[in-house]
Amino acid sequence: MANTSDVIAWSKAARDAATAAEIAYWRAKRLLTWWTAAGMAAKIPVGDVTLLEDGNQTHPLTLGELRALFAQLDSFVTDIEANSNQKLKVFARSGKLPGDWR
Repeated sequence: MANTSDVIAWSKAARDAATAAEIAYWRAKRLLTWWTAAGMAAKIPVGDVTLLEDGNQTHPLTLGELRALFAQLDSFVTDIEANSNQKLKVFARSGKLPGDWR
């Protein structure tokens, strides 16, 4: 078996990743709730090439790309929730959400 300090280092890194994954899940879940409640998917046509003017010049998006991003967030949440939330349970058991993560 690997040296104990090696195992502890890998464990810490894995737990940090689990925490980040759980935070990403909860943020995506909350955003999707707001997106759906606002009826945004119906307001943006698929493939809309209108540039989103949100001030981000480094990574500009079109409205269609924003809609596609939300579709991917939905896929991410669905995947995490599959099989009775199995992945979420592993992340929650392994990581540790900070009290102020939201």
